[in-house]
Amino acid sequence: MVMDLTDVYFDFETRERRFKNISYRFNVTHDLTTIDGIVNKGRESLDKLNGFVSKIYNQRFIQKSDEGEVSDREINFSYSYFNSSFLSMFFRGIISVSTSYSLKIGKENMPEQLELYLRCMDRNQKRLLLLHDSVLLLPELVIEDDALSSLRKIKYLREKGLKVKDIRKYLKGTC
Repeated sequence: MVMDLTDVYFDFETRERRFKNISYRFNVTHDLTTIDGIVNKGRESLDKLNGFVSKIYNQRFIQKSDEGEVSDREINFSYSYFNSSFLSMFFRGIISVSTSYSLKIGKENMPEQLELYLRCMDRNQKRLLLLHDSVLLLPELVIEDDALSSLRKIKYLREKGLKVKDIRKYLKGTC
């Protein structure tokens, strides 16, 4: 699968995020292996994932050579596998880790998707994603089609002014 994402560059000297209106492409390949012993479910998984994310958050994703060239890097990043139970899990604020993906990072870019995940982890050490409003700001994620459809539906309903409790009822088919 190939995705187009807006570039986000994190300046490690000034500790500032710099957004560029440039679209990059990178490959996302499914990888069933886990990283650093991250197990499949539970709060312990999130703690381990947080430790991993914190570690890569403080690394340079962009590696420049002496000639000023920017090299490609491939990193492994585990995050939630969104399945049919994603919505109920999400609204309870509990996200389980059940898979991982290998992201092929292109030149001069730190994908917005990954940056937003890291930002969420930075604000709340126990959760992979924060609030419904935060999810709606995320770009299209590498998730199952039914979950992606649900997220688009939520975004549409939010734009129409529906409150979260009403959206829950709508998704459950009770309104």
